[in-house]
Amino acid sequence: PRREEDRVDHKKYKDIKEKLRRQKERIKLKEQMDKMRKLRRASKAKTQARHTAIKLQAIAQSNELTAERKIKDSFRVNMATVMVKILNPYRQNDCKQGRITNTEDFKYLARK
Repeated sequence: PRREEDRVDHKKYKDIKEKLRRQKERIKLKEQMDKMRKLRRASKAKTQARHTAIKLQAIAQSNELTAERKIKDSFRVNMATVMVKILNPYRQNDCKQGRITNTEDFKYLARK
């Protein structure tokens, strides 16, 4: 620059150019952050959907297991009442042969 005014103009030009560069950087960073947030939200939604699907699947399986368990338990209860009815005469005092003397033996036989 030959004149003082040119120097000032040149400085202003450089300042403005630097300012614009910083603004572009900020905008670019902001856009990248927005992209990352969107990706995180999308992946979070996907994982939540997967998680709920897994939960629903587990609930369905547990319902099936509980249904099976209920059936088995009801069978055991019914069989236990039948076994108690069958073994009760052997607990009576008038039973001569094969008498069950203590309750532990009775419980063991009823379970088997």
